[in-house]
Amino acid sequence: MSGGLNQLLTRPRVGGRILYDRKQLAPSQENVIDYPRIPTYILPFDYATAGGIPCNVPTQFYGPFQAGKSSLAYMAAKGLSKTCMRCLQPIAKCQCPEKQFIPTCPTCGKPAEECQHKSEPIELCETCGKPRLECTCKSRLVQKTFLCHLEGMPPDDLYFKTLGYETEGNLVIGLPEYGEQACEMIEAAIQSDDCGLVIVDSIAGIVPREELECAYEDAKVAMQARLLSRLFRRISTKLVQEYRRGHLVGVIFLNQIRANIGGGRFDPGEQTPGGWAAKHGYRLSVRVNQLSVDASAGERDKQDNIKNVGRFSVSMLGSESKQQMLILSGKAEYKIVLRDWDGFQSGSCLDVNTCITLSRELGFLEKTPNGYEFKGTGMTFRVLSDIEAMFREHRYVRQATGEVLENADDIIRFMLVRRAKYEAIRDIVARHRKVTHVRNPQQQENECTAQPAEKS
Repeated sequence: MSGGLNQLLTRPRVGGRILYDRKQLAPSQENVIDYPRIPTYILPFDYATAGGIPCNVPTQFYGPFQAGKSSLAYMAAKGLSKTCMRCLQPIAKCQCPEKQFIPTCPTCGKPAEECQHKSEPIELCETCGKPRLECTCKSRLVQKTFLCHLEGMPPDDLYFKTLGYETEGNLVIGLPEYGEQACEMIEAAIQSDDCGLVIVDSIAGIVPREELECAYEDAKVAMQARLLSRLFRRISTKLVQEYRRGHLVGVIFLNQIRANIGGGRFDPGEQTPGGWAAKHGYRLSVRVNQLSVDASAGERDKQDNIKNVGRFSVSMLGSESKQQMLILSGKAEYKIVLRDWDGFQSGSCLDVNTCITLSRELGFLEKTPNGYEFKGTGMTFRVLSDIEAMFREHRYVRQATGEVLENADDIIRFMLVRRAKYEAIRDIVARHRKVTHVRNPQQQENECTAQPAEKS
């Protein structure tokens, strides 16, 4: 489906089938080591998940009330706006050429502003005249985020600015009236060419239409679970089709926690809404919790008693039990600045100490006669405090040429996580090759006891 996210809200229903060429449906012949990832630029989280949010598979964020699930999802949307989905690198490091995509009428081939047809326009490259995903210029591809909000009115723009996320041109919010309409919006967003991330906030708010129209005393058992089961069966196929045609899109479902009333002695004390079908559909399941902050260090304001810094922890419980995707750690802890504090801008992540520690362990940060240098970046620092200053200002100035590199801290986070991920993959592959080249001990014993062949 070629089209934009802005047309989702005006489309009541999604119909029709998509026809692909057989060559586009053929799977890639290259060996896929790991899923493409959308970085959140929160170093502890990206390191634990080996790169961030996996593409074309469902991901779940769940946890108690005010755990930081929505904040983490919006930070992922912020990371998408700073990432080129063509080369999967930060915009500050991306070398893809910038091209303009013009809305064009598919009937007459004229720009949408000059055309009088009522057909849905498609965005074509100004150079090669092809859609975004099929562009032969390999131009920079910055995708949008679709937020399917089911918890009443969505957050105001001030909350997104608190996280440092610029929503203008990057975020499209859908407010469905009932569960079936929400499922159609989610499926249509996955198939939109300019969509790189879908956030569903939250699964507990998906209410079927029949349940909304019935009386309060009517018993409607497992209606939501059946609807979500149908949703996951459909989007699983759609995500595979989008991956084969070169469209990378992440899907994040936010979920809540309910008390398990009436359970047995050995049953868990809590559960998540949506039924068991949804639990089997997630490839990565992350539990989010909010921790207390250090008031003595100024992380909570003493005058108005409002947090300057939010402290959160995540644990990859689902991935740790299934091992269906690569992870580097089962738990992570991070801090996000909620108000301008101690020289850090609102929305920054306090992970400079973690970055320095991991860089030294992996050999990414090395000591030079003139100071310190990050390998492969050309960034040199006289003392370690200069690295912290770079994380505060989000920019790096090259001393030789005076060139200013914006969002230089995102480059450091991205390359550090990629280095750690490649080290883990290399160890796994080397271990596999070592095991496969060892012969069976029983076979060795049989070869030793066998009679030697007679010489001719």
